Amino acid sequence: MNSISPNYEMNVLVIYKEDSENYKEVVQDYAQSLHVNVHVKAISNTQFNSEDLKKYDLFYPDVSLVDADNREEIANKLTDYVRDGGNLFLEEDLYRIFPNDVLGMSKIEEVNLTNQTFDFPVVPQKYENLQKLWKIYSVKKKENTFYNIIRSLYHKLKGDYNSWVKSPDVYDIDLTKINL
Repeated sequence: MNSISPNYEMNVLVIYKEDSENYKEVVQDYAQSLHVNVHVKAISNTQFNSEDLKKYDLFYPDVSLVDADNREEIANKLTDYVRDGGNLFLEEDLYRIFPNDVLGMSKIEEVNLTNQTFDFPVVPQKYENLQKLWKIYSVKKKENTFYNIIRSLYHKLKGDYNSWVKSPDVYDIDLTKINL
């Protein structure tokens, strides 16, 4: 692995299940990184064994590997890589193929959240608009879909008041008065 220096380069390997298309966004995110000298390469699970792992600073196994035939083999090699000091970026669903100790947890339990309520505390006035915005994204409401909320905020910020979606939660947020 490379040490941090003025000539630092970061080599990222994205591993995906053959015939998957999901990995392309991740590759583009790294290819267009705001960091200089980031190099990304994508390989399918069938090419994994022919790759020299020591050439890379970070591995990004795509979620599509959960269904790959050789997922255990890939997970084992990447686990050894991490235990030797390597870096691994894992998405949530990859818990299915990596050992719990590599993920930093002792067990996984399903949490039943049906009929759970959450009351938001009273906040100082300068944070009320921020809290309203937070409520929209964190509280499931049948009358507001995520798409409608985003669309409403977009049109509100754009000043296109005729295109707002009928969502009272969005109307009463003054985005210009959100103080952080």
